[in-house]
Amino acid sequence: MIAGAAAITLALAGCDNGLGGTGAQVIDARADTSLNFMYNTLPGTQDLSDNAAGMLIMPPVTEASFGIGGSFWLGFLLIC
Repeated sequence: MIAGAAAITLALAGCDNGLGGTGAQVIDARADTSLNFMYNTLPGTQDLSDNAAGMLIMPPVTEASFGIGGSFWLGFLLIC
């Protein structure tokens, strides 16, 4: 029981969204930048997003591999 609680605590410690953290502001800024880039680069996406019920926004994805690959990204679901 204690080992399970310790494992969960360590797993959540890397989330960086605790009280006083800036994780949410960083995600919001990256999402705004990504949306502005999409609207300015791809014609018609503003109209498409205006008619959407929601959008899954995934700003830059970090990927690395050497034998075994992995990736990391932060994003959010924007309910319109």
